[in-house]
Amino acid sequence: MTSSAQSWSVQNDDVDPETEMASWFVSGMPRAEVREMAQDMLQHGRPGNFLVRDVKSERNCYGLVVLSRERKLVNFHIEKGKRGYTIRGTEQTFPSLALLIQHYSTKKRPQLGIRLIPLAPDA
Repeated sequence: MTSSAQSWSVQNDDVDPETEMASWFVSGMPRAEVREMAQDMLQHGRPGNFLVRDVKSERNCYGLVVLSRERKLVNFHIEKGKRGYTIRGTEQTFPSLALLIQHYSTKKRPQLGIRLIPLAPDA
């Protein structure tokens, strides 16, 4: 990707600094730019590549967009509750968004069906 997600991200007191600086976190980015990044991921990415974006229609919710093995973009909701962050429909909770992503990046988990792989900086 040619644009820097960090330059578009808005400061959010509810998000930890590690998440705020992550290249996969595109909070605050204009919708058209997020769509462009997702389309670029669809065309040039590898299965497991992902982005985390705002879900403006739901409070305390983020969208996890993952490129599947079938080369489709699959969406998951990440909810922030009193105990931390969880992928909707699952029970495991993490104290930060970065730790949730790290957990799903270490190996393939049945909840997602694929291991998350951060985009290469020049992807």
